[in-house]
Amino acid sequence: MRLTVLLVLFVLLVNALQHKPWLESFLFAVALAVGLTPELLPMVVSVTLSRGALHMAKKRVIVKRLASITDLGSMDVLCTDKTGTLTEAKIRLEQHVDPQRKPSDRVLELAYLNSFFETGLKSPLDEAILAHKHIDVSAWKKIDEVPFDFERRRVSVLLDKGDTRMLIVKGAPDDIVGFCTHYEEQGAELQSPVDKAVLERIHKQQNTLEKEGFRVLGIAWREVPLDHSDAVVGDEAELVFAVSRFSRSAQGERRRRARRA
Repeated sequence: MRLTVLLVLFVLLVNALQHKPWLESFLFAVALAVGLTPELLPMVVSVTLSRGALHMAKKRVIVKRLASITDLGSMDVLCTDKTGTLTEAKIRLEQHVDPQRKPSDRVLELAYLNSFFETGLKSPLDEAILAHKHIDVSAWKKIDEVPFDFERRRVSVLLDKGDTRMLIVKGAPDDIVGFCTHYEEQGAELQSPVDKAVLERIHKQQNTLEKEGFRVLGIAWREVPLDHSDAVVGDEAELVFAVSRFSRSAQGERRRRARRA
């Protein structure tokens, strides 16, 4: 505004010295100011944001990107977090249970075998499984693997134990359950067919645990012939649903404690 006013006065002064009509000189000065205003807007915005950054610097806030000042000023509610305040950036294995939500060592064994022999992209969930408890896997031998990808959201390993060859699948519970025709009861001693009622019960338990702050992971398996030497995506069918493996981060633990308080 100051620059525009000075420009108008300067034009009027020059035209007055040249003895030009006052009305024409005034209209010319105003038209010039109006025409220059859009051209000056980028400079006006940059200067204004720079002054805002200087004011924030005095309050010990460093602005790296000037446009962020506009974004910050448009906010009504700002939520921030720092690792170590609510979370510890670590996930640990909290429970290993069967579909009835009963503790099961077989659940842990299957999850451990899958994570141990997986050679693709290992996630923090795999690290939590392997760190929970050491299990002897010397009797098992890896035959093949179907690596994890973000479309399937699961990983499969084909393992051999002399007289047994097994495909173990681990991944998102919704996807894993969809490929299962049976589920385990009392460990591996009894297998029951998966029907609509079972699916509803499993999904209900999953939703309940997720609301409690758990990270849910599904595990399933199937036996294959001893001459089955290659693992392919098509093998991930007619599975036996063994587990829902639950991991909880420190964030979920503190939320649970806060609700109890």
